Order: sequence, then structure tokens, then C-alpha cells
Amino acid sequence: MWHRELKAAINKKQPVTIRLKDGEVRQGIPEQCTDYVKLRMDNGVVWIPAAEIEHVSRLIQFQPKKDPSST
Repeated sequence: MWHRELKAAINKKQPVTIRLKDGEVRQGIPEQCTDYVKLRMDNGVVWIPAAEIEHVSRLIQFQPKKDPSST
């Protein structure tokens, strides 16, 4: 089920939090998803085996719409 969230995050370049089966948590922007997930983090790039992923949370930033009447 997390595959869909991860692919959406890749397409929209959104940050994710990935919880692994051993309890470790990684945060970054995913770039690829095959048998491994390429995750760009502040301190470099890591490759995470997809089989080790337990949960993915995606951070969605909302852009407020401009009010056309206020200029």
C-alpha cells in the first residue's frame, strides 16, 4: 500500500518519512523506486531495500490560493 504514496512523492518531489522493519526512521526526498528506494537526505543519498520498508508518510505542502479581489 505504501508503494502508491512513494510513487506520488517521487512524481511531486515531496519529502517522505520512511519507517523500516527494524524501527529505524529515515527522512528525505525519494528519487527512484524499484527493488531499492533511492532517498536523498541532508547528509547524502541512501538506497533502502523495498523489502525493509514498513511504512511511508508523505508531507504535503499546501499553497494558499490568491484571492482575486484583494490586490
